[in-house]
Amino acid sequence: PAYAYRHKNYAKGNAMKKQWFLSFQFDNFGRGALKLREDSLVALSIPARTGSLRDMQGKTVLINSMPAGIWRILDKPVDTTETACVRTENEGWKVRLYTHQGQWTRFLIHPDGAKGGTEGCVGLQEDGLDLRARLTQILKIQTEIFLFANVPSPDSEKADEQKKTA
Repeated sequence: PAYAYRHKNYAKGNAMKKQWFLSFQFDNFGRGALKLREDSLVALSIPARTGSLRDMQGKTVLINSMPAGIWRILDKPVDTTETACVRTENEGWKVRLYTHQGQWTRFLIHPDGAKGGTEGCVGLQEDGLDLRARLTQILKIQTEIFLFANVPSPDSEKADEQKKTA
């Protein structure tokens, strides 16, 4: 199901054309790395987190994390001074995530602000200005950028194939 969608829509057009996408694999504490990839090559990797940790009956649990799935970036990043999206010098940015059907969501990618932890967003653990610049440039040549959050991304399938042949 998710693979069928990804296979059909991710590589639409010229099969030889390189595609940029993001992957975000995170652990049970919401920690991971947001990776910008061109096909299977990692161009940029930034420590990131999602959700907040709460102590519930003596057990630390992750709440309000980004739901696993395939997301889309359709709009360029924008400036903001919202506290949740600012890491340094009152300058921040954010980019909206849409469902794979193109529906608006409250989820964003942004630098993780003063509070620490996010409410479903991908919070970068640095200012992410290089990522912001690259997303802006990529959206000039691609109409969308896919984000694979805690689901297999196209590069992981290539890695699985390489493991099988090794």
